[in-house]
Amino acid sequence: MKTPVCSGMTVRRMRVPDKGSVVRIQANTLGFAGLIPFLALAALPLVFRDAIALQAGRALIVYGAVIISFLGACHWSAAVIHDNNPDVAGRMLFAVSPALLGWLAVLVALPLGFALIITGLLLTLVADSHWPYGPAWYATLRRRLTSIAILCLSFAILTTLEVI
Repeated sequence: MKTPVCSGMTVRRMRVPDKGSVVRIQANTLGFAGLIPFLALAALPLVFRDAIALQAGRALIVYGAVIISFLGACHWSAAVIHDNNPDVAGRMLFAVSPALLGWLAVLVALPLGFALIITGLLLTLVADSHWPYGPAWYATLRRRLTSIAILCLSFAILTTLEVI
């Protein structure tokens, strides 16, 4: 490897991990950190069996709505980047659906709101699997994160039914 020279000074090249591994590490770290509200809010009804449990359920639905809106926005971004792809119109139409589903989930009663967020997570996961762009590790990450989030939401349905 030839060392570049800049204005008479020798500049050493630093070894930098390939960009894909840095992004993958960040995506894993942030993705799993994003599960903390799912885990914490789903667990609260185990400790509190009153209005706090119901408030935790509402907060979990709102957080889930934010997450599925974000996942839809990822599809919007992918469609914009690959604007010459013939599937773009359908991808953009799908991209707004999770946000609308999340909005509806916030408006309805708790058990149904949880079910709508679960539906949004599953729909975006299926849509991810039909979009050929993106790194191979992303699908594995999404399956793991979605599985844990759905388990938390399913648990929240059961604990909320006991409180209502």
